[in-house]
Amino acid sequence: MAYTPLPTRTDADANAAADVNQLQENIADTRSVQAAYALENATKNAGFWGEVVYKDSDEIVIKTKKVNGNNSIGAFLNDGTFLTSSTDITVKLDVPGSSGHILDGITAKLTNEWYILWAYEDSGGNLAFGFTWMPNATFSNANPTTTLTLNQINSQDIGLLFPEDAELVVWQDADEWETTLAYQDGGAVTYDATRTDPSISSRTSTVLTLNATLDNSTFTASSSVYQVSNFKPLAVDDGLIVDAIGARGYIDTGIRVRTDGTPDILEFIIYDDVFRFDADVDIYSTDATTITLRNTYCPPDKQTGFYRPYIRNNGGTSSFSSKEYYSTTLRNTILSYDRSRTELFLPTRHSLLTIRFDAATDRDFMILGYKI
Repeated sequence: MAYTPLPTRTDADANAAADVNQLQENIADTRSVQAAYALENATKNAGFWGEVVYKDSDEIVIKTKKVNGNNSIGAFLNDGTFLTSSTDITVKLDVPGSSGHILDGITAKLTNEWYILWAYEDSGGNLAFGFTWMPNATFSNANPTTTLTLNQINSQDIGLLFPEDAELVVWQDADEWETTLAYQDGGAVTYDATRTDPSISSRTSTVLTLNATLDNSTFTASSSVYQVSNFKPLAVDDGLIVDAIGARGYIDTGIRVRTDGTPDILEFIIYDDVFRFDADVDIYSTDATTITLRNTYCPPDKQTGFYRPYIRNNGGTSSFSSKEYYSTTLRNTILSYDRSRTELFLPTRHSLLTIRFDAATDRDFMILGYKI
């Protein structure tokens, strides 16, 4: 029987094998690009992609979140930079001297205050996160017109943390307040949808100068002023973007965390774009009076609050009403049994809300959180 040699590997065979290898590499590259595109697209829709989780009294964790089969954190920054991380990132609400990530230069954690969580590019080109305080102060001059002289916070002048053109709320009590939608000066509420003030024309470390004269002319000294728009990660000493960011990009994640009187982070959970405190906080007692409240458990730039009316010692049907603070119409929710704990989204803007129970019996009103 004649011997037949095995066929010799030809250049065509080698080329075919190389083509197969290249195809496999292309498939892997395509999957990688698809995963990156999916993350980029998801991040574009929100500016930030990741899961924010409470860890303990002074830390939160930014956890990776699955998109197109891959776990990642992503952020589109204001300069167009797109940064990602494939690992979880822990962020500490404390000053840098205590290994914390408060960026604004205030030298202590503040009690009962809101902090913004920012994503930014650090000096090494990596995705990082940090906090700045949401400016909220009192002023010392009574009957102000176009200037507010701010009292110190933590023995520091804090006027430069308010950016120019930021919109403000000036608040004294339920009958004396002013916002960019309405004001009340002891009498009826005056509403005007075209209002743009109060807002900041210029500022120094101690004084805010307003773009227009306040319509309420009777605010007492030690009334409050707080910012409701145009937030920026500014430094307390010079009013510029904080040194940790500098000229690099940043983005507001939309997440705000609140401290208690300790000041620890109030424990929270987030799901379905709802930020919920892990326990009921801040109980208001109300009666049959219609009252406007400053809800310090809803961030001033969030427009919807999450609440739980709680009726005690009442076995019959009861009506709970609420409205936007500048509106004339109360909306009724019927609560038909004792100790009702119905959860409701109620209209809050600028941290203000108007509510009413239908009878002067024991009532509680508890805050659960806010809509992100």
